[in-house]
Amino acid sequence: MKDSTFCETDQQYHNGVCLELYNNEIGICRANRGKDGKVYVKWGYPQKDKKPIEKSIPWKVVLGTKSQAIEMLETFVSLLKGEATKQDSNYEPPDDSTIPF
Repeated sequence: MKDSTFCETDQQYHNGVCLELYNNEIGICRANRGKDGKVYVKWGYPQKDKKPIEKSIPWKVVLGTKSQAIEMLETFVSLLKGEATKQDSNYEPPDDSTIPF
């Protein structure tokens, strides 16, 4: 999934983000494209008591299942557009009566 969803945000160093599926949960990962064209997820060492732990983990934000990820990303798009979201007290769902299916 990471190779097909990679979005390059820095053309000089080929850094970006990608989606990754792990245990039926989708996450947004920090990644870069190598000289060989492959996408590599960045890994890091989280801290515990201000000291890095021994095991590295991918730099990612878990969005949840596919339906949860879609809802989360739609919320972010709405926020970026300045639209009301489901979390707003004045939110009104869109009128679906004109959808042909």
